[in-house]
Amino acid sequence: QAAPIIVEMLRKQEGWDSGYYTGIATIHEDKVYMEKCVGSLQMLLEQEDISKFPGNIGIIHGRTPGTEGKEYAHPFVGKGGDLVYVANGYGGVFADPDYKKLRETYEALLAEGYACPTYMEGNFKMLPGGAKVHGSDLKCQEITYYVDKGMTAQEAMEKAFCERPGEIVGLLLNRKTPDRITFARINYPMFVGIAEHGIYLATTPQAFPEDAKDIGLLPQLSCGEVYRDRYTVKPFTQ
Repeated sequence: QAAPIIVEMLRKQEGWDSGYYTGIATIHEDKVYMEKCVGSLQMLLEQEDISKFPGNIGIIHGRTPGTEGKEYAHPFVGKGGDLVYVANGYGGVFADPDYKKLRETYEALLAEGYACPTYMEGNFKMLPGGAKVHGSDLKCQEITYYVDKGMTAQEAMEKAFCERPGEIVGLLLNRKTPDRITFARINYPMFVGIAEHGIYLATTPQAFPEDAKDIGLLPQLSCGEVYRDRYTVKPFTQ
C-alpha cells in the first residue's frame, strides 16, 4: 500500500520547502483517490485519513506559502480525470517576464476546451484581463492535451517540458496505466531509491524508506517511467 509510505516520506522532508499546501493521489481499481488542503501534512491527515487510501502507486506533494485556495495545492488533474500531476521548481532562467508563452499556451488550450481549474481573476499580469493560473495546472492540461492527441504520457511530458521549459521536475500518474509513474526533469532535483518492496522518487534522499538502496539522481533533461521493480530513462530529443 503506497499511501502510508509516501505520507511518511513527505513527513521526513516537510519544512524543506513545504508545509503550507499539501496533497496526495493514489490509484486503485481504476479509480483516483485524491485529497489536498491549504496547510501542513498533519492538517490534511486531520481532514481525512489519507494513510488509508488504497492502491500500490501514488504521489504526494507539499509546497511553499501562497494566498490562494486549495485548488493551488498539488496534485493537479487533467481534463477527463485520468492524469494527475505534481511538480517542483519555478520558471528560473526560462521565465518570460512578459508571460507571452504562457498566455499563448493558455489561450490555445482554452480554445480546445482544456480549462485550468486554478484560473483566478484579479490584478495580475499573467493572462489577458489581469487573470492568472498556476503554472503546473497549465502544464498538466498541456500534457493531457498531447495524450488525448495520441502521444504516450512520456512523449507528452517531454513535449510540454521542451515547448515551455522551466527549472522544474514533474511526476505523472495515469489512471489508464496504473503500473507506472512517468517523470520528466529539466534541472530541479529528483532522486530514485530502490527497495525490495518498490521503487521510490523524491526531491531529497532523506525522504526514502530506510531500506531503500542504490539511491541516484535522475539525469537532467530526461524523462522516463518508474515501475515497481525497474525504471527507464531517456534523454530529451525534442
